[in-house]
Amino acid sequence: MPILALLLLIGTVSAAAPDAAFSGAPLSGAAPLAVQFTDTSTGSPTGWAWFFGDETYNGTWTEQTDNAGWSRWHHASVAMPDGSIVLMGGYGDGYTGASNDTFQSTDNGTTWTVVNASSGWTPRSGHTAVALPDGSIVLMGGRDRDGNYLNDTWRSDDGGGNWTRVNVSSGWEGRWRYTSVAMPDGSIVLTGGDAGDELSDLLYNDTWRSIDGGGNWTCMNASSGWAERFGHTSVAMPDGSIVLMGGEGDDSDRQNDVWRSTD
Repeated sequence: MPILALLLLIGTVSAAAPDAAFSGAPLSGAAPLAVQFTDTSTGSPTGWAWFFGDETYNGTWTEQTDNAGWSRWHHASVAMPDGSIVLMGGYGDGYTGASNDTFQSTDNGTTWTVVNASSGWTPRSGHTAVALPDGSIVLMGGRDRDGNYLNDTWRSDDGGGNWTRVNVSSGWEGRWRYTSVAMPDGSIVLTGGDAGDELSDLLYNDTWRSIDGGGNWTCMNASSGWAERFGHTSVAMPDGSIVLMGGEGDDSDRQNDVWRSTD
């Protein structure tokens, strides 16, 4: 029976990114087969999960809580290197209830604590945030209660307890309902979004990058090839590529295309 395994490691906030390395013996044999794995990983991992390729992945979803203490949409959230979850801002009731509070959960979303009731940044919705490998959170853009589109960048080094503005005007046009990702090299990439009004959309298909935690931004592509859109999503892959999916374009044209960038 051949053995195929993947080691997933979770590092601490202060540690370097873990580098998975392991060996196993024996590599084949009759089932059931006892295999001894030797871990030689670096980067001070704090957790290990083993996958052998024959799992059924048929587990169900479990409700963690039916009342998290907040009620909102168009908010932002990140998973931190220490396993906690941080949630920021968003709409409560209607379009006038944008918030600027920061919540944290350390038990997979079961209970939530307000770590900052008024985080310093303007109450907003449709913004994004990323968690960087060093344990900091970077929050960007969005729309305020008056319908103004924001292009500021804020950073927290303590899980959202305190925030510092690192750029009052980040270079890209103010917008909301865009997407951003934290890359394996610690940079941030921001794409697309919307800055329209009730009568018309003003959509973007540009790509911006910051290599210093949001302090400075460079336009990598002013017209990235995919149609202008908002409400899309993107993910950073382990190989350093970015995959962008879906969204809404002009005339409420819903997209189901998929694009990839390897640089």
